[in-house]
Amino acid sequence: MQTGNIPAHMPEHTLAWHILSWAEQNIVQPDGENAGEPFRFTPEQIRFLAWFYAVDSRGHWIYRTASLRRSKGWGKAPSWLPCASSSS
Repeated sequence: MQTGNIPAHMPEHTLAWHILSWAEQNIVQPDGENAGEPFRFTPEQIRFLAWFYAVDSRGHWIYRTASLRRSKGWGKAPSWLPCASSSS
């Protein structure tokens, strides 16, 4: 999956809502003026994770792999933490 190819709408079925909720309760902003406060996902990060965890009506993953490329400071490390934490 490439982020440039993600549909503008949200998927019908996704596990992301539970994962995002957990992440916003357990991950803190690592640096900057909001350091130590709860991490808040941007709309683009939410859409990416919604499609990353999208499943079809039978519960099968829609995407098996994904790649995210963004510039330094975009929040790649904190936004990927839920992926690593939920996969283990």
